[in-house]
Amino acid sequence: MAFEHLFTPGAISAFFAVVMIDLALAGDNAVAVGMAAAGLQVEQRKKAIIVGLAAAVVMRVTFSLITVRLLQIVGLLVCGGFLLLWVCWR
Repeated sequence: MAFEHLFTPGAISAFFAVVMIDLALAGDNAVAVGMAAAGLQVEQRKKAIIVGLAAAVVMRVTFSLITVRLLQIVGLLVCGGFLLLWVCWR
């Protein structure tokens, strides 16, 4: 079966790690949208919250797809690691 590797302990652990990171980012987005919408009138506040959270979801999916494409480039991860080492050294 093609999906046998999805139920290994490593795959399940990685899945839950991604879910926890996503929940943390969602909480951060909710706080930012709430702070931005706090000064608006009630009608505008509801619209701003819906539009803000929808934009956050679209941006997260878009950036995830871009990241997956970039990580497929051979050597880009190594170059990024060397850049991080340089930043840490500074």
